[in-house]
Amino acid sequence: MEKLRVLLACGAVALAGWWFAGHIPLLAPPVTAIGIGFIAINAVGWLRQTLPAGELSYLARIALQTAIVLMGASLDLNELWRAAAASIEVIVVTLTVGLAAALVLGRALGVAWRLRALIGAGTVICGGSAIAAVAPAIRARADDIALSVSIIFLFNVIAVLIFPAVGNFMAFSDQAFGLWAGTAINDTSAVVAAGYAFSDAAGDYATIVKLARSTFILPLVLAFAAGNALMSNDDEADRAAQSGVRGRLAGWVRAVPIFIVLFVAASALNTAGALGTLIPQLADQASGWLMLLALAALGMQTDLRSMARTAGPPLVLGLATWAVVAVTSLLVQALTGQI
Repeated sequence: MEKLRVLLACGAVALAGWWFAGHIPLLAPPVTAIGIGFIAINAVGWLRQTLPAGELSYLARIALQTAIVLMGASLDLNELWRAAAASIEVIVVTLTVGLAAALVLGRALGVAWRLRALIGAGTVICGGSAIAAVAPAIRARADDIALSVSIIFLFNVIAVLIFPAVGNFMAFSDQAFGLWAGTAINDTSAVVAAGYAFSDAAGDYATIVKLARSTFILPLVLAFAAGNALMSNDDEADRAAQSGVRGRLAGWVRAVPIFIVLFVAASALNTAGALGTLIPQLADQASGWLMLLALAALGMQTDLRSMARTAGPPLVLGLATWAVVAVTSLLVQALTGQI
């Protein structure tokens, strides 16, 4: 029953977002869906009690991943390869610089090793998914995981609101904005929202770039697992934990993005002509609606009271790391002639 209530509520918000975007100039459905969800969950008290945050998060994740797989069914694998190849330089540099900034600045701010590792991973790769993958590898505590997810989520919402405005002000092309959003915004859902708020072409490209960026989860988890052995042997519990491999294996398993594999498989089928012409069209339309549903759920997870409790050095670290990644992405694009 809870799942049905959440589905109906998010569906209503998604439809409202689509309707308002069609009647208010300069607004796009992804932005209005997130905005309406945000207002509803914070202004209507009984909604917070009726719609559990866990169910909203589950719906957002399933809807978004399904939408991405369906998107693959409407794309050409050759185009995907060209987009990934064109963005790999920006991805590698922003990932390296952003992660180094998180670890160095976090130490200067007095943020514990595990927390700055989680904030860094969530910022440079893919938000909550990266945090969930890295956490077992470094044996992170539950409160560190919750805090890092809250910080990353806060900047996801901010990015959706400010990135399209900045892109329009700077007169970015669709490809330049898509590359910036795909490499500088934390979570896939926020990348999708910001990209499509700018234009459909920018949204398509931003999503492809973000998926290419997400494939770096596995090497990142392996690196953090090795780093944890050097950084976190400060008590007897840590030393005992390092003798086992179950936690690290769990992190590596989580690091395999199955929906990306399915996305590539669907694109390969479409490239080979196995899906015909009707299926890709239907898949593209279904993908758009599922993305809107996921973004409505994203907006309804934004609790102002929880955000107000997120303060201090970890919040400063999250902001600083995000700013470094965003600026680095633009600099690399400028130096390589992509902007």
